[in-house]
Amino acid sequence: SSDGGWSTGVAIADINGDGLKDIYVSRFLLEDEALRKNLLYINKGEMRFEESASDFGLDDSGYSIQAAFIDYDRDGDLDLYCVNQPPNHSSRRMQLKGKIDYSFTDRLYRNDGEQFTEVTEEAGITNYAYGLSAVVSDINADGWPDIYVSCDFDEPDLLYINQQDGRFKNEADAQLQHMSNFSMGADIADVNNDGLLDIFTADMVAEDNKRLKTNMSGMNPQKFWTLVDSGYHHQYMFNALQLNRGQGHFSEIAQLSGISATDWSWSTLFSDLDQDGDKDLIITNGLKRDVRDNDFNIQRRKKVRELEAEAQSQGKNGISINPLELLALSPSTPIGNYFFENLGDLTFAKSMEEWGVDQKMISQGAALADLDRDGDLDIVFNNMDEAASIYENKRESYLDHHWIGIELDTPQPIGTVVQIETNQGIQVLECRPVTGYMSTSSSRLIFGLGASESISKMSIRWPDGEQEMWTDLEVDRYMTLRPGDGESAPSTRAESTGLFTEVEGIDFRHEENTFDDFETEILLPHRMSTIGPCMCNGDVNGDGLEDVFIGGAQGQPGELYLQDGMGGFHPGIPLGDVKYEDTGCAIFDADRDGWKDLYVVSGGNEERQDLSVYQDRLYRNQGSGSLKREVAALPEIHTSGKSIAVADFDQDGDLDIFIGGRQIPGKYPYPPDSHLLINEGGVFKDRTSEIAPELLSLGMVTDALWHDRDGDGDEDLSLVGEWMPITFFENQNGRLTESGLVPNSVGWWNALESMDIDGDGDEDLILGNLGLNIKYKASSEEPFQIFSADFDENGSNDIYMAYYQEGNCFPVRGRQCSSQQLPFVKKKFPTYNEFSEATVYEVLGEDTAGALNYQAEIFESIYLINEGDGYRMEALPVEAQFSVVNSIIVQDLDGDGHEDIYLAGNHFDREVETTRSDASYGVFLGSDGSGNFVSRPLTELGIYAGFDVREVLWVEGKEKDLLIIASNDDQVRTFAENQVSE
Repeated sequence: SSDGGWSTGVAIADINGDGLKDIYVSRFLLEDEALRKNLLYINKGEMRFEESASDFGLDDSGYSIQAAFIDYDRDGDLDLYCVNQPPNHSSRRMQLKGKIDYSFTDRLYRNDGEQFTEVTEEAGITNYAYGLSAVVSDINADGWPDIYVSCDFDEPDLLYINQQDGRFKNEADAQLQHMSNFSMGADIADVNNDGLLDIFTADMVAEDNKRLKTNMSGMNPQKFWTLVDSGYHHQYMFNALQLNRGQGHFSEIAQLSGISATDWSWSTLFSDLDQDGDKDLIITNGLKRDVRDNDFNIQRRKKVRELEAEAQSQGKNGISINPLELLALSPSTPIGNYFFENLGDLTFAKSMEEWGVDQKMISQGAALADLDRDGDLDIVFNNMDEAASIYENKRESYLDHHWIGIELDTPQPIGTVVQIETNQGIQVLECRPVTGYMSTSSSRLIFGLGASESISKMSIRWPDGEQEMWTDLEVDRYMTLRPGDGESAPSTRAESTGLFTEVEGIDFRHEENTFDDFETEILLPHRMSTIGPCMCNGDVNGDGLEDVFIGGAQGQPGELYLQDGMGGFHPGIPLGDVKYEDTGCAIFDADRDGWKDLYVVSGGNEERQDLSVYQDRLYRNQGSGSLKREVAALPEIHTSGKSIAVADFDQDGDLDIFIGGRQIPGKYPYPPDSHLLINEGGVFKDRTSEIAPELLSLGMVTDALWHDRDGDGDEDLSLVGEWMPITFFENQNGRLTESGLVPNSVGWWNALESMDIDGDGDEDLILGNLGLNIKYKASSEEPFQIFSADFDENGSNDIYMAYYQEGNCFPVRGRQCSSQQLPFVKKKFPTYNEFSEATVYEVLGEDTAGALNYQAEIFESIYLINEGDGYRMEALPVEAQFSVVNSIIVQDLDGDGHEDIYLAGNHFDREVETTRSDASYGVFLGSDGSGNFVSRPLTELGIYAGFDVREVLWVEGKEKDLLIIASNDDQVRTFAENQVSE
């Protein structure tokens, strides 16, 4: 502005209802309040504007970044949300100490006609965040506009849900599992055309290994958990794509989608640039100087120390530093903006080169508009220290794609929602020009239609909630819509009833004991002490109803719950033995007396190996469900285990046991022994060395399945595990012999179940893996690797993981984290730049030759089709790849006569530089019995299992069957089957 103020964001709207667009400018930085007041330019026509912010009560003097217009009370005029920041970093951090200066909070202004009234506090807007953008959207589709505020630094993002009474409620913690740490720009759009609006925020993590290693410091675990414990949610330095799963639940899937790392990002814009019907993504990028370059910051601190020493030698008090002189020491690296094509399957592909937009530049703001009115959106970039760039969208490469443009002829179009239906499905767009970062785009709406040559139905919801529709529309044109021109379309929004309803069931809460796995194994990928709870079912008291045992953590007894015959359970019966960590269990008749007994596997990572806390336990049924531990019934084995599988292996009429070794405590990922226990008259003998020696030091087994895989009438064994291939053992006349591996199948497997998927009469397999929504990537050509040995020769085990990028295998962790585990790293690589260029082999040197080395080749969850002479591998639907799969249920969930699949999982306990695996709310895969799966909406199932799930049980009840979910450090939840119509 002409008065010397520092302008930031711009919002454009007809604020006074005279039919002319006005301009609201946010201002920032300067201490002089007069130069910091926001400006409102009222359009007087004929390209004349008059600054009138004070007259309208909108001369906000906070440190403003952006404003967004919103009719939050649906009274027909536009109100204003203003994103303000604390005056400095010190004042922002005072919030942790409970000292907040609310004069610098975000502000909400209500339009009262002639003037605006500040209603921030009464509306519930009381954050003290370092906000960088605000997007107005009807996120929950209730007809009332909500607000998403992306926040930099410690303060979490804000998801303000409109309460329809003039107030907002921040639902970020309740609806989002985690979020970006340094959130910059944001946008909201329906990225998968399911009718639900999704949220994207940009962060600042680099894509390539060199910049990742040179520019970013490691996450501070102590600070991370201090903030989480203070209510600041889980925040990670990655872009976040929050996929809307319905009913206030979001899955963050940016890693799976391929859009999680785009360097120092600013504006984010979704738009169907190639008009194929899917919304593509633009992200502006760059900073003039790499101020987070670690080597630069070392030089900067060194320079300051030199100046201080020089001043002290000259007897001066303090020093005078020219910040620009120091800044000149930092590198400058223009990256260029990112363009991603939406591939239509929740994944995106970089398209800068293909679309001719791969120029190196430093951009912040971005806006979209059809500048030449040819039916597609052109782009304007605001570049640092350069003129703005305008990119014309050339349609030559997709001339066969159709489109329709919507112009909204109404005084206040902001908040209008338009949905179209074609033979390709549905699409939704909202009119909300302020989006991205400090920018306003066109209020015209343009739908790409791909090959669709007509629109069967168009529905519109105006900002006041009125709804209309049009049918059988021609395409490849602009269409003007006015309130009242369409056919009235009453609201069809209705809450659906799912197949299951949560009920009062088992009153048990798993309480994980406190243990820091990372204290001695600093570079662990995840905690190994949080494997439980386990859960199993069987009729223990002989009343014909299935009972349930749930294992406890160390210090907590497991409990047995007996069904009460009325759809519930009696209070739990604690089993004692609190020193053990219960990690696996099975209910079966161990001694052939007609009463089912209980076997509990002991595991965990808290104690050193070979201690008695890892001894398994057998609880003998004394009759009528009374259980008593019998120590002499089991051999003395002190392996930290997890999985248990029971079958009559030797065909002598009683049940034998396989116990999978899960880990050697404190020595990840070294393989523990697994064991085969033979039942000899109700007493179990360890016969592993004699008849199954290949089970010793086999691997970190997570699940096991006895089944007659080769059809010869006896029980064979299939196994999966972490850093293991899918492994088969054949029962050969009472000896268990490894009979093969699935090629290229080394993964982080967690669950295994059988099912006749294709209806051909043989058993196929379903396997739960790590999933694809994680920064780790694996393939047979470029495997994800781990090396383990005492690399620094200090007597302790060291872990070092590595990944491929452009043909080279680099360390996963940075120089700072690596040197905490391996002190020689700093000496070997004096600068971050040198470390950034080093492969894992150059870091570890000759020690890699003698180290334990595993190479993961696949992280997808899959199914294996039995083709007689082998298996055919197929990936499960994309929803099954959102997170870890820990448990698999095969059951006819919808009553159509075909067995369906239910998957559940997650893993919250990652190290803090890797986003926790929390995107799964369970997966409902409907089957037609012929090998075809369809991922069904969770609203149909009625279960949202967004917990740290370890085990799911299907339990037959007297009247209704139950699905029970046990999660780590959480309440057990019970869901009852609703009546399924015949």
